[in-house]
Amino acid sequence: MKVILLKDIKALGKEREVVNVSDGYAENFLFPQNLAIQATEAALRRTKEQDQAEDRKAKREMSKIADLAKKLEGFELVLKEKASEAGRER
Repeated sequence: MKVILLKDIKALGKEREVVNVSDGYAENFLFPQNLAIQATEAALRRTKEQDQAEDRKAKREMSKIADLAKKLEGFELVLKEKASEAGRER
């Protein structure tokens, strides 16, 4: 039976990966523990849409980070601290 993993499973695969497992393993372990769902057309389509949405979100975040990096370029921070003649803090 083909299933879509909802969480990473060490010996089986990563989250959102489609894997082939025995019917008994899927029905008796994966499904009751909410670790996987059956890989129907609707579930595959929904998973693909979620992946695309996450990709769009990641691109927006990267553009925000790039904008912030441009703003901080050339920024200089100077910290002043009083010190003794030996160069140690008082």
